[in-house]
Amino acid sequence: MKIYVIPILRTKFTYYCHATPSHETYLSRASKFASSKWESFGQSEKTSWKGRIFVAGQRLLDRIDYQEYFLKGIPLREEWSSPRNQVPILYPSEFVSPPEIYSNLTQLLHRRLPYHKKYMIYSALFIPLSSTFTIVPLIPNIPFFYNVFRFYSHYKAYKGAQHLHHIIKHNRLSLVPSDLLDQIYADVHLNDNPEHVISEKKIEEIAREFKLPGLEIDVKRARHQILNEIAKEQAAKKSEKDVVVDGGFVEDEKEDKLLDVPFWDDFCHRSFYQWEFPRFYDYKRLPDHREFESLGQGIKKINHSAIHIQILDHLTK
Repeated sequence: MKIYVIPILRTKFTYYCHATPSHETYLSRASKFASSKWESFGQSEKTSWKGRIFVAGQRLLDRIDYQEYFLKGIPLREEWSSPRNQVPILYPSEFVSPPEIYSNLTQLLHRRLPYHKKYMIYSALFIPLSSTFTIVPLIPNIPFFYNVFRFYSHYKAYKGAQHLHHIIKHNRLSLVPSDLLDQIYADVHLNDNPEHVISEKKIEEIAREFKLPGLEIDVKRARHQILNEIAKEQAAKKSEKDVVVDGGFVEDEKEDKLLDVPFWDDFCHRSFYQWEFPRFYDYKRLPDHREFESLGQGIKKINHSAIHIQILDHLTK
């Protein structure tokens, strides 16, 4: 068994475990049988119901967290005949250090062990319920097979995380700098900017040099998910920097600015939902709803949306 550390960005990296179990269990045999049946769906016409199910299923598989695939790749302790052997971890020394790997693996196990245990139980509980969804005998029960697959996937990841925790606990990890990875990453410039990310060609080169076709699939999936996650975070930060009207205040992305609204003096005297608003002495900003509640005696309801509409109508004139 070997574990490979593949940096995607400067502070984001993924793992790939390559292992050949010494003997097969009933679970691994059932998994191989199910995989062969699933691959047969992929050989069908894309317009057939089998082809459509395969395409939709592959999309679901790509959405599964890449860390789960890594933990699923770790063999069960029952499948491993050398429990006392050292497990090497190959990594590029320029981008990753042993303390980073130990820290990252510890955090990974801390999150993933309870997560997979929880959803393994949920999937097991939904299996009997989904078994009643059979509509036509010729069409497979998709909810049932999906819950069975998710149960197996969570179980495999949970047992893999337990095995990895056992290896770390007994100091059986052997961190080995890889000269081959260092050569491949020699002309790669990684940082936290998504524009400086490892290319898919480099991933293909790593898989080709180590003769691990499964590594290419898993690392490309991890790369895609990491970039999507960063894009979502950047979009969320950008939306926070945009102009936001909240509780009567107008915030700018660079600095908080007080908006002078001349019509507010007249607006304070208007009847709004049959309630009379009091006059405010500071016309340099819009009053906060807490000030409405403290100064406006008898005010029972404040509709911020209506206030914002009044503001926008005034600004667009």
